[in-house]
Amino acid sequence: MGKQDHIKLFRYCDHYQAQLDKIKRQLINKSTLSKRTKSHLHKVPGFVCDRAFGFAEINPWHIIVPLFSTNKSRGKDYFTYYIAHELSHLADYYHKCEGRHGKEFYKMFVKICPRNLQYHEWKYKPNQCNKFNIPKK
Repeated sequence: MGKQDHIKLFRYCDHYQAQLDKIKRQLINKSTLSKRTKSHLHKVPGFVCDRAFGFAEINPWHIIVPLFSTNKSRGKDYFTYYIAHELSHLADYYHKCEGRHGKEFYKMFVKICPRNLQYHEWKYKPNQCNKFNIPKK
């Protein structure tokens, strides 16, 4: 199965592609990641798909951001937060391959996600946020 077939399985929503690409590029450029990691993440495609959750995949490398994250009712910058969250998984995999929401993930998360958006993570992983000092709103 090719990459395009893989993405089709997840109901790809192409009308958000330009916005996702722009935000992804800005997040990577503004991050405090190493040049090598930034270069790698710039090459990784991202997709918006109509599904219940997002994920980061390394075979092939890509991120999936769920369509619901574009809904402004969650906050005008929730889409940006969600992209940063998934990029943090890839940065984690690239460095340590620790997986999930552990120390290395949150180390990458604070380097990628703008500080004023990090509070969104509390709705998802409050125990981990407390453990790794993610700021509340």
